[in-house]
Amino acid sequence: MDEKAVVKSLIDQLRREIDSLDEQIIDLVRNRTEKAVQITRLKRSNNIPLVNGSREMDVFSRYANALGRFGRTMASALLLKARHVESDFGKEERDSHTENPG
Repeated sequence: MDEKAVVKSLIDQLRREIDSLDEQIIDLVRNRTEKAVQITRLKRSNNIPLVNGSREMDVFSRYANALGRFGRTMASALLLKARHVESDFGKEERDSHTENPG
């Protein structure tokens, strides 16, 4: 096998490993999102404010400390995802109460 073929083979193998890691990351984000939905349900049913600024700052700090500036971007994306889910969840609840009043 010539050098270019070896390099291509190595690149292909590394890309397969990245694809596998991406699948794990996607699963983790889905799991995290499910936990956010559970928290939202608990907060809503107990009249607790949905947004906790100090908790969000902790998340930003943890990601920034581990990954630098990119970590802040990741934390922002995850928190945005959680808020989007919270918003959708609230809409679904309002819709179900409208469809089935009382």
